[in-house]
Amino acid sequence: MVQQILVHNHPFNKKLKLCQPTRLLLSSIKRPPHNPKRKLSLILVTSNAFYANTTFVCFTHLLGVQHLLTRQTCKYVFPLFAAFSDTCFFSPLKLNVFIVAGKRTAFGAYGGKLKNHTPIDMGEIVARAALEASGVSPNNVNSVIFGNCIHASDDAGYLARHVTLRMGLPIHVPAMSVNRLCGSGFQSIIDAAREIMVGDSNVVIAGGSESMSQATYAVRDVRFGTKFGAKLGLHDTLMETLTDTFVGAPMGMTAETIATKFGITRQQADEVALRSQTRWRLANNNGYFKQEIVPVKVKTKKGEENFEVDEHPRETSMEILGKLPSAFKKGGIVTAGNASGICDGASAVIVASEKAVKDYHLTPLVKIIGWNVSGCDPSIMGIGPVPAVKGLMEKVQMNLKDMDLVEVNEAFASQCAVVERELKLDPDKTNVNGGAIALGHPLATSGNRIVVHLMHELRRRNLKYGLGSACIGGGQGIAMILENTDMIRWIEVGRFYFGGNSISFAIFIMTYLRQFKCTDLFEFTRINLDPLTETYSLNFYLHYLSQWPDQFLVAENHNGELMGYIMGKTEGDGENLHGHVTAVSVDCRYRRLGSAVKLIAALEDVSEKKNAYYVDLYVRVSNRLAVDIYLSQGYALYRRVIGYYSGDQEEDAYDMRKALPIDVTQQSLVTSKRSVHPDELPQTQKNGSRESITCAGFAGYFAYAARTNPTFKRTTRIIYYSLAAGAAYVGVENARRDWRKLRNTFT
Repeated sequence: MVQQILVHNHPFNKKLKLCQPTRLLLSSIKRPPHNPKRKLSLILVTSNAFYANTTFVCFTHLLGVQHLLTRQTCKYVFPLFAAFSDTCFFSPLKLNVFIVAGKRTAFGAYGGKLKNHTPIDMGEIVARAALEASGVSPNNVNSVIFGNCIHASDDAGYLARHVTLRMGLPIHVPAMSVNRLCGSGFQSIIDAAREIMVGDSNVVIAGGSESMSQATYAVRDVRFGTKFGAKLGLHDTLMETLTDTFVGAPMGMTAETIATKFGITRQQADEVALRSQTRWRLANNNGYFKQEIVPVKVKTKKGEENFEVDEHPRETSMEILGKLPSAFKKGGIVTAGNASGICDGASAVIVASEKAVKDYHLTPLVKIIGWNVSGCDPSIMGIGPVPAVKGLMEKVQMNLKDMDLVEVNEAFASQCAVVERELKLDPDKTNVNGGAIALGHPLATSGNRIVVHLMHELRRRNLKYGLGSACIGGGQGIAMILENTDMIRWIEVGRFYFGGNSISFAIFIMTYLRQFKCTDLFEFTRINLDPLTETYSLNFYLHYLSQWPDQFLVAENHNGELMGYIMGKTEGDGENLHGHVTAVSVDCRYRRLGSAVKLIAALEDVSEKKNAYYVDLYVRVSNRLAVDIYLSQGYALYRRVIGYYSGDQEEDAYDMRKALPIDVTQQSLVTSKRSVHPDELPQTQKNGSRESITCAGFAGYFAYAARTNPTFKRTTRIIYYSLAAGAAYVGVENARRDWRKLRNTFT
């Protein structure tokens, strides 16, 4: 059962033209073990954040869910008609680009077990493994993109194309190598997503491969001859790659500069390094890397063996780290122990469009929510992730608090410490299984490696959002957000449960149908856990009710409060209201808007004002459309839950009543003046009205009382929340049973 809970805290301004800047809460729950093939979407819209959270509690408990996430994802000012666009269901960037597989090699130490493997060798291995894991046919691959920094082999310039050819992909499949230094692994995925977004590709292999052990020595200025006695020196291309000539400093010195500027001490840097090594060892011992690593056959003195464990990590301690000498300046804090390792390795992912996922029956692992690249001062290039991440959060309208896991490439411990401090990252969510200080940092591979690990770790932990980032030599930063697809509900034909008031519901239905151009019959059941209503014009509401397509049946639970409230707001405008009532009454017959009738027949007006017109209209229209068929068990639930009856058959309810400090049976259904207890209604209207006092109303009352009653202790509040959950649950179950009966009534 794949579920998504969407809660929109959605107030409108008085002119009803624009949404105010509000927050959009996306919350998801993990897949329950039973009936995994059934798909269910739970969409809850409420005007009050408290009731949104109450709803989370209710449905989490009732569906046996063990894990719940709440996310603030969007702060938009939408035009009215776009208030509930596809942004609410997917992502603000509307990418719909997925990663369906990812593999990496174990990272070899400098001069270690992978020293004889060229970048192309390793690239072919990971690309082939990722493609096999994805289930994509080689004939369906549209493009190959690989990152590479150091041209370490004689054919390194052909890296992406040779990987393509060696894999046996169709000859027409194009390839491209990219170089954004330490961000190249991320960049290959970004370029793949861009190809998909513009329609050039549906499936792209994106990777990064680096052999730092094979970095060559070069002799410069000899191509066109040299003078007699010229001193020809060897240039280390590895060291040159790790040195920024613009600022005249190697990367290690930029780490020293950032440490000095931001006050990072040697002890703080060593603590970051120790944390990385310790977390890697724990994760490796628990087998967390097995799913992402593809074994590589290597030759050793003992013969051929499978290389499948990172070679660079070390057993260490603060004492050992403290004894290491500084590497770049006297008295500096950067050492071999708190800097990333020079390593060899490759990584690759399969990036696919939504169309490819559906057409080829692929299993998406994560969805790409967005990315951002930003420049920074090259002398402190390690600060790069800070502007990159901040820019990304602004771009996708999310917050760092939304991120469940964060990966910051550990180029240097001092740099990583500064990024954590500036972004106020939670250490318990950051680099949870160690980083580049332990694993190593093969330049063009690291970004891709971060994505591969992040997507597997999100799924292993049943978490939703992951953020990966890296600093880039020359003064840049790069960041990317991934979303665990186990937390995504595909928008397709199904059943939707809706919580919120009628006006938000009307706007939601209208804009949803327009946006997705749906033609299939849906059931929308509204479970109102929000007894506090919004002050909107009845004319506005009725106008937009009439815009719903007639292919859709809307079954809506009203709790009585909203109806009474709106009727009170329109008092004195009887003539105008009469015209709208007549129009909607006619519209109901043709557009099947049974729920609109209950707004017209406000219970409070019927019972208190004894308005003959509304009494007649309620009886006539309600009987004609039979809008209360599936609500008949609502009142019985109320009596059952609070022990309205006494006797042996109600033992459980009686015990529950004794646990409550107040006698709720003697109270009005809702504490507001706008509510009416069913026993207070005239006898002629009691039966019909009891059907209208729905399960949703009970749920709203219990939730409201639990929040507002100052005498309640924690245990009592929990009891009341449980009662609210029970009421909501019965309402849902009742709607399920009578759905087809209700549909046939309108046919």
